[in-house]
Amino acid sequence: TAEFLGETFQLVDTGGLVFDDNDAIFAKEIREQAMLAIEESSGVILVVDGQAGPTAMDEQLAVFLRKEVLKKMPVVLAVNKCESDKSGSYMASQFWGLGLGEPFAVSALHGVGTADLLESMFEGIVEKGSAIKGFGTKVKELEAAQQALVALDKGIPLEGEDETDVFLRQYGIGRDNEDVIQRYEEAMSAFDDVPSMEEINIAIVGRPNVG
Repeated sequence: TAEFLGETFQLVDTGGLVFDDNDAIFAKEIREQAMLAIEESSGVILVVDGQAGPTAMDEQLAVFLRKEVLKKMPVVLAVNKCESDKSGSYMASQFWGLGLGEPFAVSALHGVGTADLLESMFEGIVEKGSAIKGFGTKVKELEAAQQALVALDKGIPLEGEDETDVFLRQYGIGRDNEDVIQRYEEAMSAFDDVPSMEEINIAIVGRPNVG
């Protein structure tokens, strides 16, 4: 489980996805399990091995994800074993050719790069609307409340106001300053709420033994 920006993700490791039944023991069963996990998820993380470089299996998975999954939900590319500051970025850059957008240099062992990866996943889920209704609203509301607070402090119009409204507010006419402050406080406190019991699943796929 991972928490990010007020939302909780349930990470579902599919155990390796192969399309040729000769490539792994129980390949058919593992594939069916992985397909089910993807179907029940709001996003997919494709894990590849940065030290090994791109493989034919990685390309097969990328083609499948581009054609069958990317139109429904975000797919984020995690290039594992990139803990080195010197070579990590280079190893990750080798995977641009998979056509899944920016390859994120990560290290599952050391926890490197996971924040940027989760941020990209979060934004992708919001953009595609692939999660439950209301996903990401905590962050949106906090951003709006912060903008209103800044506008109030600088004496500039709030959303839907003009200069006349700003002038009148100085004399207690129109929107109450306390309303803006209360909105910000409520937006902040929303992050302390007990998470919803409904899970946001993220399927982790990759070739067998890629970790």
